[in-house]
Amino acid sequence: MSQFRPISLCNVVYKIIAKVLVNRISVILGDCINEAQGAFIPERLISDNVLIAYEVFHSLKMKKCGKKGNFALKLDMMSYSICLNGMSSDWFSPSRGLRQGDPLSPYLFLICAESFSTLLEDAKHRGCMGGAPFGRGRFSINHLLFVDDCILFGDATHEGARTVSKVIREYELSAGQGVNYDKSLIYFSANVSDEVKEDITSLLGVRVASNPEKYLGLPMMVGRRKTWAFANFIDRFRKRVEGWSLRYLSMGVQPQYLLAIVLKARYFPFTDILAVKVGSYPSFTWRSICGARELIEEGVLWRIGKGDRVNIWNDPLLHGRENNRVSGQEIRPTWTTVNQLIEADTNTWNRDLIRSLVDEIIATRILSIPISESRTEDTLVWKYEGSGDYTVKSGYRVLATSLVQTNSYSSNEDGYKDFYKALWSLNISEKTKIHNWRLFNNLLPHFSNLARRLLSVDTVCLLCKVELEDANHLLWSCGTLQGIWSYFQVKIPDFEDSTCCKMRLAKTFSTADEQQKRIIAISSWSLWYRRNKLIHGGIKFSLEEVLGFIWGFVQELDKNKENLHSHVRPMKKDLWRPPDEGVIKINFDASFQRDNSLATTAVIARDSTGEIIGAETYFIENVVDSFVAEARVCERALIFATSMGF
Repeated sequence: MSQFRPISLCNVVYKIIAKVLVNRISVILGDCINEAQGAFIPERLISDNVLIAYEVFHSLKMKKCGKKGNFALKLDMMSYSICLNGMSSDWFSPSRGLRQGDPLSPYLFLICAESFSTLLEDAKHRGCMGGAPFGRGRFSINHLLFVDDCILFGDATHEGARTVSKVIREYELSAGQGVNYDKSLIYFSANVSDEVKEDITSLLGVRVASNPEKYLGLPMMVGRRKTWAFANFIDRFRKRVEGWSLRYLSMGVQPQYLLAIVLKARYFPFTDILAVKVGSYPSFTWRSICGARELIEEGVLWRIGKGDRVNIWNDPLLHGRENNRVSGQEIRPTWTTVNQLIEADTNTWNRDLIRSLVDEIIATRILSIPISESRTEDTLVWKYEGSGDYTVKSGYRVLATSLVQTNSYSSNEDGYKDFYKALWSLNISEKTKIHNWRLFNNLLPHFSNLARRLLSVDTVCLLCKVELEDANHLLWSCGTLQGIWSYFQVKIPDFEDSTCCKMRLAKTFSTADEQQKRIIAISSWSLWYRRNKLIHGGIKFSLEEVLGFIWGFVQELDKNKENLHSHVRPMKKDLWRPPDEGVIKINFDASFQRDNSLATTAVIARDSTGEIIGAETYFIENVVDSFVAEARVCERALIFATSMGF
């Protein structure tokens, strides 16, 4: 019976009703639950609580002067008591967490636990429990919650500790959830004396922690040994990179998330995050954020609304991936903000004025910027996402792409474009393509690379036993490899003696036919596979087996290709489907000509019988890319529908 989970008690009807309730509750739950609670609520992440805790503990560590000290109390809430027929039961510890498979249980728990936040906030408003201050007292928090994982921040005084004790006791009596003081820990700021520490710990009955333990799986203190502090986190981090969600960090507007409020109160209360300096004694969190600001600065653009917040000469306003600022032009002090370039009556660009201020190329780029018809406020957007919202995932991709493009083994080298194009379009397994790409860019752990890192003593190729095993040898000059190519009659062009091995392989591969390209790629991978079997498995190398394997591999690919073509049926063309009776269906599309930055849009409206009610075509100049063309045709479709009275 111990293997059965409570999920078995949730029948289908209950799950449907519970899911309906959850969908309705989730819309307003964020307004009902205190912002210090970081679990189960949409747009709140566990990482927010971790980073806020970093900041608080960093403040406690750096607070070495002043009369008023603070403490952080990490509670272990692991016991419960229930009321049966008006009688409270004995305290017991749960063997499992929230009921698995029940979407309503987490929300019910948050609603019950909200009473604890209410008691703490009431104590804060009464001035009894100020909490941890940020930015010289402009903002403070007195607790953080993730489900029932709780950290309290209070004043390091006898009265402050007594207030915390009263709040905890009141919550225990009302909610039936108890605190295990033996496992709870307290951490004091550096300016608290030993006498005060002893008085508070004896009053609360908890242990003093000289160095805070982990909170939500991450270390609370990050010193100079950063590699050691995050050693267990690296593997989990890599697995979750693609699951990062959308998060916002306020730049010029009032922040809405607790983490953004904490950082703004502490580091940039009177400016924005892009203009503030790192400052003195910053936390590891803030140093890391500032280290990535260059990426943010290069990736943001102004979305023009009223235009009064955007400087013509300094701010990034031009569309495109690069050169988003107006540069190389004579600065006219009379014209400073973008709203001066917009005709107030028609809400369009003043073409004559723009062409008088900047050259034709910059003027064309400015005129291609769409202006909001509703005259909204100017906002900063992320140029690498169509939505304009910055995501950690998108930022990671930009950095990774930039790293690849600046690396010496980038696939954008002009001399090897044909080789890469032919390799990636080849009809072979993906692992074979990747192996050849890694070998071509010297990314394999062959003997020379291992010896360079003092990881190997042997350097001679184990296949031919003649030359040094390096990338050039495995690519071209290995006698065993040349013998395989000779057996399969691979045509090798004539080269000058000064031609490098990479160029020789690239030219040979690019000029070969489809069959020989596959033999070249498969032979390189199979030799590396057999070489590893010889080293790590002790399996003797046999050239006859390799030749048979390569030929069998090629034959199997040909057979699979024939079978695929014989089973593939021609796809039916998608037919236009009429709408319901009384409904008008509008279809639209756009074509984009990159050479002259011109987009052609077409809109057509038909009724349920297929009869054309109306149609239009429209030419749009100064279009930056195809994405803008699609957006503009969507705009034209809405304008067309409005003008037709649909």
